[in-house]
Amino acid sequence: MEDLELLLFCAFLPSVVFWTCAGALHLCGVNRHYNGPVMLSEMIRSQLTVDVLQTAGALMRLYVLGHTSTRCSISNIIFGVLGIDLVEYWLHRCEHRIVALYIIHKQHHRLVPVHTLGTFYNDWRQILFDASVLSLLILCLDLTMVEVAVVSSIAVIGTVHDHWPSAPGEPLTRHERHHQSGPNADFSQPFSGFWDWVFGTQVKDSYPLRVDYQPSFKGRTD
Repeated sequence: MEDLELLLFCAFLPSVVFWTCAGALHLCGVNRHYNGPVMLSEMIRSQLTVDVLQTAGALMRLYVLGHTSTRCSISNIIFGVLGIDLVEYWLHRCEHRIVALYIIHKQHHRLVPVHTLGTFYNDWRQILFDASVLSLLILCLDLTMVEVAVVSSIAVIGTVHDHWPSAPGEPLTRHERHHQSGPNADFSQPFSGFWDWVFGTQVKDSYPLRVDYQPSFKGRTD
């Protein structure tokens, strides 16, 4: 029974981590300068889609596939973190370089400025595509539900941090620059810019200062 409770907790952990981190930052006012075109309700709806898909996948592993191992190896967690960092780099890069993938990825680039609650604001087709690729990675690395929960939670924290906006007049962060002025570079996420450095896709000029986005619409309510 204790093992089942642990596995159920692991199924929901990444979502709990997201809402705790992104929500706490939002309540602390880090998004107070946001005035972009994506409404808060759209961000929340997209995140709920991610939560449902992610949790359903974990519960299917538990109840349909019978994956009940509670093994948690530090080495597997390290390989999981490194694997996600590399796969996310190439996944993100392909979503910019391949037209068919950019069609479903470009929705995320409406998020200007970035916003912690919009961390996983994506087209539903991209949500499914990304989930499928990352599921294959999990299978290849043979990660247990506990290891997946730990690795995913670390990735969530890193990705939320990437979408922590700077204030107007401050230097853009690496991922902000990707959203605003360098869409064909700085693909690394969620942990570092290491793979951009390795593969030569790192923008090498100085970081520009953030200039507040000027919306061309009226009637925003959130």
